[in-house]
Amino acid sequence: MRQAVLLFLLAASGLTARVAWGQTFERFGVREGLPSELIGDVEVGPDGLLWIGTDDGLARYDGHSIRVWQHRADDPTTLPSSRVAAVLPVEGAVWVGTTEGLARLDLTTGESEPVQGLPPSGIQDIVEDAEGRLWVGYTNRGLWRFSPRTGEAQAVPFGMSPRYRVIVIATDGDDVWAEVLPQGAPPVVCRLDTERAVCLDARPAEPWRLFEDGGQAVLAHRDALDPEAPSWVDWIETGERWPMAPTGAFRSVVRVGPDEAWFRATAMLTVLRSDGSERVLPAAPQRRGGLGGFDNRAFARDRPGNAWVGTAGGLYLARGGARAFEAVQRDPADPTSLGDERVNGMAQDAEGRLWIATNGGLFRLNLASGQVEALPAVRPGGGEPATARAFWQVLPRGGDRALVSLKRGSVGLWDGRRLQPVDGARFSAVRDLAETPDGDVWAAWGGGLWRLRDDGPPVQEALPASAGRPINVVETDGAGRTWIGTDEGVSRREGGVWRPVAEGSLCAPIVWSMTETPADPGAMWVATVGGGLARIDADDRVTCVTDRDGLPTNSVYGVLADGDGRLWASTTSGLARVDPLTREVVTFSSADGLAGDAFNLMAQLRLRDGRLAFGGPDGLTIVDPEAVEARAPPAVVITGVERQGRLLRGLPEALELAHDAGAFGVRFAAVDFRAPQRNRYQYRLVGLDDDWQTTDGSAPRAAYVGVPPGRYRFEVRGAAGDTPFSEAAALDVVVVPAVWQRLWFRLGAGVLLLGAVAAGGLTVWVRRREAAARERAEAVEIRRRLAEARERERVRLARDLHDGPVQTLYRVGHDLDRLGEGDGGVGPVRARVGDVAGELRQILTDLRPTLVDHLGLGAALRSAGRRTEERFPDLTVAVEDRAQGQASEAGRLALFRIAQEALQNAGRHAGPARVTLTLEDMAEGVLLTVRDDGRGFALPDRMVSLARTEHFGLVGAQERAEAAGGTFEVRAKPGAGTAILAWVPGPEAAERPGREARKLDP
Repeated sequence: MRQAVLLFLLAASGLTARVAWGQTFERFGVREGLPSELIGDVEVGPDGLLWIGTDDGLARYDGHSIRVWQHRADDPTTLPSSRVAAVLPVEGAVWVGTTEGLARLDLTTGESEPVQGLPPSGIQDIVEDAEGRLWVGYTNRGLWRFSPRTGEAQAVPFGMSPRYRVIVIATDGDDVWAEVLPQGAPPVVCRLDTERAVCLDARPAEPWRLFEDGGQAVLAHRDALDPEAPSWVDWIETGERWPMAPTGAFRSVVRVGPDEAWFRATAMLTVLRSDGSERVLPAAPQRRGGLGGFDNRAFARDRPGNAWVGTAGGLYLARGGARAFEAVQRDPADPTSLGDERVNGMAQDAEGRLWIATNGGLFRLNLASGQVEALPAVRPGGGEPATARAFWQVLPRGGDRALVSLKRGSVGLWDGRRLQPVDGARFSAVRDLAETPDGDVWAAWGGGLWRLRDDGPPVQEALPASAGRPINVVETDGAGRTWIGTDEGVSRREGGVWRPVAEGSLCAPIVWSMTETPADPGAMWVATVGGGLARIDADDRVTCVTDRDGLPTNSVYGVLADGDGRLWASTTSGLARVDPLTREVVTFSSADGLAGDAFNLMAQLRLRDGRLAFGGPDGLTIVDPEAVEARAPPAVVITGVERQGRLLRGLPEALELAHDAGAFGVRFAAVDFRAPQRNRYQYRLVGLDDDWQTTDGSAPRAAYVGVPPGRYRFEVRGAAGDTPFSEAAALDVVVVPAVWQRLWFRLGAGVLLLGAVAAGGLTVWVRRREAAARERAEAVEIRRRLAEARERERVRLARDLHDGPVQTLYRVGHDLDRLGEGDGGVGPVRARVGDVAGELRQILTDLRPTLVDHLGLGAALRSAGRRTEERFPDLTVAVEDRAQGQASEAGRLALFRIAQEALQNAGRHAGPARVTLTLEDMAEGVLLTVRDDGRGFALPDRMVSLARTEHFGLVGAQERAEAAGGTFEVRAKPGAGTAILAWVPGPEAAERPGREARKLDP
């Protein structure tokens, strides 16, 4: 954003500031694609994409990748300087403020042009007024007004030296505000006359300060000379006034909600609410998820409500969704925060306080204030503090008393000061403490089930062997029946008798949680480890909901029902909301505001106010189900166009291709940065595709080759993880036919051909015969050279057998002779026999890749990659198997052989550091892409040329692909690496002719 560089020094006040809830930040730096981690500005464009000005170029983030524009001395169409301090994206262009002046980046062409008439000096801020004019503030050349329509530039006089400094500029409807710093004078806040470009309403920047929120003016007032005087913030756009404390050194502000705003200071963020209360988010680079920058420079808020903070140490993202998901975590700088994030069990007492058992002690959370209290209990018998030990479960028993189970000990009663042993408790590591309907307590442990009573010693429950062990959870249903979940299934107690439920038919035997829901009366929902959710109906029949139905994983640790009857399942890969009637599943992750993506066994609780609490290794997550509203689908944006495998600098309004260049790619992104990897896409080329094609956030692009001449329309629509699909973004595509492909030319050519046949048909016939003869000769030469290559391969194989295993066997014979004479030992002989076996197995593997048949193509490719790394130690081979479908048997073998040849060529000739093999579904088949970053080579125009230059491997690879009914393509350029693309059809598609145009991923 066009941020202020203010020093807003205020006196201390009586209001306290503290971290009530944990706020996590995700960092973006050079490793994520930024050209520099020194951030000057952050802005959100009209299409929702993020623009970042850095000390080494302009960057655009679309949720999937970062694209960079920089200055190059040899190219006048690049930025005038790579040091970007101010960014203003508008429709179709970006105004870029650099240390060498203002430039306009045309997004259609990708070219930058410096603005004439303005000083070529360092720019601090840029805004656009209601008439489309730009107001440009400099670090030492004052404020200027510039009209892009007329090209007129005018300096704004403030009755001072023209070299005054502009701190911040902001708009207010038709008005423009600026704060400037004259040389040797205090700063001034001014409302400008936009037509005459003069100051109308000047006021001293003491007690006033000007901020901007997304370009909109925000005024703050405080009186440093009178700390008792009221201080406030005026939101000019909405007319709101919020009280604030006269404290802090604020530089800019971002409104993150209707009742909350973040003020940016140098080394912290201050959260201000509409009632005047404040809390501090300090810089915490040492904490995972902490704000790492000590020089905060920029603010932005994107469309989904995420906040972005630009610092001198990178870009930080605070994801939205915190109002529905609140994270309670450990903050080393705050003694009132959670002392240990490894949450195991929870319970709520009559006063509404939440008791939390962790691996590092026992804590109590005030849900209203967010304050956490560490309970300094002492374990039974005195000595070591219990807070240094692991607690599994806690159950309040009135006042400050609570039953507590130790992870490596028995059960104790905490009396407000220390743990007292429970008489007769001859069990340890209790996994669940649950109150019975009559006020007693069930204690479940590895050896069975005990009943704890206030008026007597514990009594062990008699359980049959069929009930299973250990006991993990105890639950009482609405009918008063008691259920237990174990590592061997579920049992239920009815009429004093225990019996297994759904024996042998449960989705998985290990059970740690179960619940009922009013939306599905009579059914018990069971969380299983490895089998997903199991629904046990009134007749004990089981239905499973697994990852095939949308669960993020089948390892479900906890399940709770909310007030609307929906189920919430905590897993090892996020939190899932399940509709028990429709089976619709929506998944949430740390990107939505959870404390982490993994949760713990036993750590789930429904609070009295309807919220849900889930614990895990990263802290506690409190969910407000009513606040989890259905989100509208995100807009989808076309972010780039590829032609002949190269990304164009700009984004044309329409793509026009020559008849022989009908290969292109389109990149796109859904404007939702919460969890871009979970975004989904559908795309099609209207005029070629009959149905929508699908892809996900890992590959947001489409590619086409061999598109015949014609007019097409590329359409793409996107969805976030829990939204429907958006309206489609579109790009017109025209493949221009060649002259001889046009109708008039064909008609004319037909007439001429008839005349030519009548006049000189013999000549044409002779020429065609000669051309056919040349083609036959080339084919014969290719086959001859291939035959010679195969013969040389047979000779090499015979030589390898002779020089390797045969010679070793010969030595084994001599060894056996000596062994028979008493000379030598059995050990060396066996070792050599083992060597022979290994060598023969390797040769047999090369001759017939059995891994392809037994373990699949992906596993075979990984094995080939490991062998290649052994042969070429400086080479790294990566295999990405994203294919869901299967190729035909011949196709799988062909792809494996092609991969072998490509890896061998790369290791021997290309000198790459990395080779990537990718398998993915494409056009009713499987596409293999082998891409290296080696030296590349000049690709000839015909395959016969490859054979003549001894590149038999590539010719053979093409033959293999075509023999399997597929296609083969090589893309190479000196100094730019090599890419080999081989497509083979699936078993069904192999039986029918292929399409005219196959879609391949470049």
